[in-house]
Amino acid sequence: METILKDINAVAGVTGSFVCDAGGQVMARVLPDALDRKLLIPAARTIAQTIEGLKIAQQDPIGDIDLLYDNGRLIIKSLDGSYLCIMCVQRINIPLLNLTANVAAKKLGKMVKELQRIALFRSVH
Repeated sequence: METILKDINAVAGVTGSFVCDAGGQVMARVLPDALDRKLLIPAARTIAQTIEGLKIAQQDPIGDIDLLYDNGRLIIKSLDGSYLCIMCVQRINIPLLNLTANVAAKKLGKMVKELQRIALFRSVH
């Protein structure tokens, strides 16, 4: 997964990326050293809980979420039960980012499903 995240991070303006599951568990990350990794766990949990709440309220699938902050931008793409989170500068070229991120999201979604299937199999046996 980290290799795919590195491809995303290679897009001009991307500062880091990670994948978390619907429970907020961080599954993979490629982030700058300056970022406090202890903050990532509650952030991932908040992202997952917020999106799950939006799904219930809206009763429809949630598309991309684009959050703008003073110091940057967070783009969240649904991977069908998990989430690709991309941290970037405010003025990133979204169409250019999506060229890489949408392909990566499909690959990551398949990887996450396989990992969840393996975990479920192990928990049963």
